[in-house]
Amino acid sequence: MQPILFQLGPLTLYSFGVFVAVAFAAGTFVTYRLAKQRGLSAHLLFDYFLYAALAGLVGARLWHLAFRPSELSSILETFSLWGGGLALQGGLLAAGLTLWLVMRRQRQPVWQWFDVMMVGLIVGLAIGKFGSFLNGDFFGRSSSLPWAVQFNDPQAPAYVMGVKIHPLQLYAAGLYAATAAFLVRVLTKGAPARLRQLFHGHGRIFLAGLFLISLIQLLLEFLHAPIDSLYIAETVRVVSWSAAAVMLVSGVLLYRQRAASR
Repeated sequence: MQPILFQLGPLTLYSFGVFVAVAFAAGTFVTYRLAKQRGLSAHLLFDYFLYAALAGLVGARLWHLAFRPSELSSILETFSLWGGGLALQGGLLAAGLTLWLVMRRQRQPVWQWFDVMMVGLIVGLAIGKFGSFLNGDFFGRSSSLPWAVQFNDPQAPAYVMGVKIHPLQLYAAGLYAATAAFLVRVLTKGAPARLRQLFHGHGRIFLAGLFLISLIQLLLEFLHAPIDSLYIAETVRVVSWSAAAVMLVSGVLLYRQRAASR
């Protein structure tokens, strides 16, 4: 673990915060390039980036605290983002709803924008997971595999001290990167014609991205240590059920769009 990159007087640079910033920048760059290629008003992206960043961070934090109220000891800690405690589902929901409202008001092609933004989002998730790895969250179960990691930082939970575990953050980074590369190929006509035809139509890349993100979360949850999972009534894992629900909804919508276009 390396939660603090360095300290210079009163200035403390947190690894998680640095990687979140890099993730937002990289995701915005990828989205900007794709938006220009598809003839969208790319100059609006930086406004959308600001809306999505603010709404996403607030939503991710509030979603986490809704299931971990014990972590909130003061009002100021509600928006303490530098130490982690962010939930992807809340961030996606808040950012998506905010952008939908803004784009509808501006009469922008919402689903075309959501297609390119989905790719940028997944690029950002891949980078951000390295920040999670350094910060020491999202711990895996014990493992004897050659690439298992061991946390010895005093701040690490007792569950993982001296125990080799699955590096879930790195698994997630690799899976998100592969997903982003796949969707970029589809958007930029680098994929076979039959595959491009499968995703032809506004909103399908967005729905496919939602499905794949949720699938990754659901698969990784089987290797997720119980110590930092979010629970409903101490028994039901929030990620598992919310990921399954998103997969079901996005999968049905994709199927219906595909059937309607035949």
